Amino acid sequence: MRVLAGCRIYIYAACFLTGAVFIQEVAEIPPLWYFSSIPPLIALGFRFRWLWPLIFLTLGCAWAVFKASLLLTQALPHELERKELLVDGVVSSLVQRNERYMKFTVDVESLRHRSHTYSPPRTIRLHWYHPDKDVQIGQGWHFRVRLKRPHGFQNPGGFDYEQWLFRHGIRATGYVLNAKRRPGSERVSWSSALREKVQHHLYHSGLSHQGLLRALAIGDRGGVSNEQWEVLQRTGTIHLMAISGLHIGLVSGFCFVIGLFIARLLGEVMLWLSAPKFGAILGMVGGGVYALLAGFTVPTQRAAVMVVAVMGALLVDRNIDLSRSLAIALLIVLVIDPLSVLDPGFWLSFTAVVSIVVALRFTSHVHSKVKRMVFVQLILTVTLAPLVLLFFGQVSISSPLANLVAIPVVAFIVVPLTLGGSLILGLGESELARTAYRLAEWVLDMLWNILTLLAEPDWVVWFNSPTVGVVALAVVGLLWQFSSKPWYWRFPGLLCTVPLILK
Repeated sequence: MRVLAGCRIYIYAACFLTGAVFIQEVAEIPPLWYFSSIPPLIALGFRFRWLWPLIFLTLGCAWAVFKASLLLTQALPHELERKELLVDGVVSSLVQRNERYMKFTVDVESLRHRSHTYSPPRTIRLHWYHPDKDVQIGQGWHFRVRLKRPHGFQNPGGFDYEQWLFRHGIRATGYVLNAKRRPGSERVSWSSALREKVQHHLYHSGLSHQGLLRALAIGDRGGVSNEQWEVLQRTGTIHLMAISGLHIGLVSGFCFVIGLFIARLLGEVMLWLSAPKFGAILGMVGGGVYALLAGFTVPTQRAAVMVVAVMGALLVDRNIDLSRSLAIALLIVLVIDPLSVLDPGFWLSFTAVVSIVVALRFTSHVHSKVKRMVFVQLILTVTLAPLVLLFFGQVSISSPLANLVAIPVVAFIVVPLTLGGSLILGLGESELARTAYRLAEWVLDMLWNILTLLAEPDWVVWFNSPTVGVVALAVVGLLWQFSSKPWYWRFPGLLCTVPLILK
């Protein structure tokens, strides 16, 4: 499309993002008829191109309002709160288990109280204390429950549980009184079945880091202990213990290389399809499968879209730079879910990629790969620090050193072993899978000793509570430091970080 040609894609993506963010900040969601001017605006846009930024801004607002309005209409009626209700539904998430309870989400099909049927929330979150039956993803159940509308504390700097529930489309929470299976109502996809199998195998494996391996294999963080979270947070390595864009990109690249090897091995059989194109197809499949195993969260959405953009360009014989792929990914992720702007992972994910793009260009003159990797890591840590402070109230000073060790170990050793073990387990070879998991555990154990050492000193964490404006100013100022402009043009950017330091 000519509308998205040239540099306009960056402007339009930024405008759509601004519109989606603006709606999250208003006190009351406006009615959809406020946006009835969009069709005539689009018609005028083909005549006056300067209107397109306004059109994308308005589209971002309207789409966010539409999605938020759909969620708000699914609220649990006030009169049903804490009443005994009958719910028919299908378990839609991996089940988190401990000694006391199971925790899971349910896609609701019907909700009844006494003889009356009500329009139910589409998704609810349930706890089942001291269960007498096992629950698995995709199973249909008759639940007898007590529910309440989402509530959360609003302590400054604390976790906003109510916003988290809204972001994930959960419109009621509660607990199970008793339940009965609904035979024949299962909805289990192959990816859900594999995730369940991997979770069950690792949960009963007896490995000391099984919770971390589950997070890396299927994106299930329920097994990570509070002590482990503290070490990860104090060393700034928390992003590595979930399936992230880095992992998706590496898996996709690995599959691309395998595709090249297979195509060249087959030789004349592949005359109808060049080796790079076959590799691109295999790269997209590999990245997509790993994203599905992760539950297709915001970071994996972004990474999967970027993989499709880059590999798709190879398929149609076109070059596409990383920054353009990022802009396309931003638009697609926001179209899929405009409420993802409420997720800290959204901002950390996209800012991280922008920082890497800037860092790679800034260090293009550095010939040593080791030095370049060190510089890129330092730039990434510095530019993400304001956002980490905003979302978590603290930032790790030991993060550059910890990530310099942890990133290659996790990305090139632990993740391949864990993913390989999961795929082998899916093929039914549990002993071979157990060996792969044990090797991953052994490497992770050595890494954990280093991270624990780096997390011990009190001075490794800097606490602060900056405002959104201060953080935005600091991020722009820091990124400006790594431009190709002369130092006197970059100096004002350095001044932009002063409010963050003095806060």
